[in-house]
Amino acid sequence: NSDGTTVRCGAVHMYQLEQGTWVWKQRVADARGGICNSGTEEFGFAVDVKGTRLVVGAPGDGNAGRVHLFTYFNNQWTRRATFGPDQDISPANNQYSNDARIGHDVAVHDVGQGRYRVGIGAPLTNFDMGRSNAGLVYIIDASFQNNAWSYDWDLVGSQSIQSNASLGTSMTWRDATRLWSGSPYYSRQNDTNTGAIDEFIYNTASDTASSNGGPYDINGLGLAGQSNSDDAFYAYAMASDEATNWIVVGAPGKNNDQGMTYVMDSNFAVSHQALAAPSTDNDDSFGITVDICSNERL
Repeated sequence: NSDGTTVRCGAVHMYQLEQGTWVWKQRVADARGGICNSGTEEFGFAVDVKGTRLVVGAPGDGNAGRVHLFTYFNNQWTRRATFGPDQDISPANNQYSNDARIGHDVAVHDVGQGRYRVGIGAPLTNFDMGRSNAGLVYIIDASFQNNAWSYDWDLVGSQSIQSNASLGTSMTWRDATRLWSGSPYYSRQNDTNTGAIDEFIYNTASDTASSNGGPYDINGLGLAGQSNSDDAFYAYAMASDEATNWIVVGAPGKNNDQGMTYVMDSNFAVSHQALAAPSTDNDDSFGITVDICSNERL
């Protein structure tokens, strides 16, 4: 950090492709300037960028975590808003819990016509009735109209709320109306930490998200056809490619932590292929992070 001593504040470095070479352009650090509050902000723990939209998670910031929204303007990434307790976009006191790790994972989708949507994971959120670390997801609908930004938001929980499931550990936008989020510590039947996925579907009958019970319907996708397995941590990581309809789901705990990765087709109910590294040992955790680029690379 700028004081030369505070650690774990975090920073994001932005590069741009110029004539076949990636060129460093900007260091994006503590978005509000100055010394980070506690030295544990973890700014940049999660990052997603689509076009001119950049979202940065700082799950250690403050008492619950925060997320910063940037846009690219005049050759510069500029912060537009921060989501979190007592910030530009702020949940009420009963709509978050301390140490929730808001911003543990983030996902952004450009809707077009000056709008984009952001999914924000808070996997250590506590629910009533003793369901600690069940996790939840916040969804922001950002709109640029009449030369000004406006923000609506919603919060959604799992179809099957369970203690320690940690919904919001991973997420990916399937398209502009469907957000998927993983609960890798969800326990199913007699197996523990098998993992599960919830799909949040935007109801187009309501045009914008709302902080008062917004229009996202929940569809519990469960294990999407995969066999149950203790400590598989299915959906610890996820990625999708809208153009080709491929979905990739990591299960780093599968087979004594050797790990596996599943590739799905567009209807998500069918596993196209289960992948394992050619040579693995226990504790390799293959699939702890995943990504996909069209139908050529994953």
